[in-house]
Amino acid sequence: MQVLFELLRAIGPTGCMFLAMLGFYEGIPGLNRIKVLADIPIVGDIALGRVELAKRSAVEGMVARAELVALQATADQERRLRQIAEDAAAADRERASALAKLAAERQTALDEREADARATPGVTYPSPEDLKWLQKRLQ
Repeated sequence: MQVLFELLRAIGPTGCMFLAMLGFYEGIPGLNRIKVLADIPIVGDIALGRVELAKRSAVEGMVARAELVALQATADQERRLRQIAEDAAAADRERASALAKLAAERQTALDEREADARATPGVTYPSPEDLKWLQKRLQ
C-alpha cells in the first residue's frame, strides 16, 4: 500500500487523472478479459471501458441492420414469388374455364347431332359390341 501511495505521489495529480481517464476509456487491463465481469452492469462498464462498449453497440447495430435488410429481401422475394404463383393460378383458372366452355359447346353440338340422327329414319347406331370390336381392331 505504501508503494502505491509513493507511486501516486511520484506521478502527481496529472498522472493520476491520466490513468483514471485511460482506465475509463480503455478499460482496466486484465479485467476486460474476464467474460463474467462484462455481464455485471457497473463493473462491466469499468472493466471493458467506453471504447469497447461503443464498439459492441456499433457492431450490434450493424448486425441488426444487416438482419433487417436480409429479412426485407426475403420478404420481397416471397412477395414476388407469391405474385407469380397468383398470376399462374389466374391463368390456369382462365384456361380451365375456357376448356370447360369448349367442352360444353362440343357436348351441346354432339347432343344436337345425336338428336338430328334420332329424328332421321334409317340411321343406325353402333352397338356396344360393335364399339368393343372396333377398339380391338384399332389397337
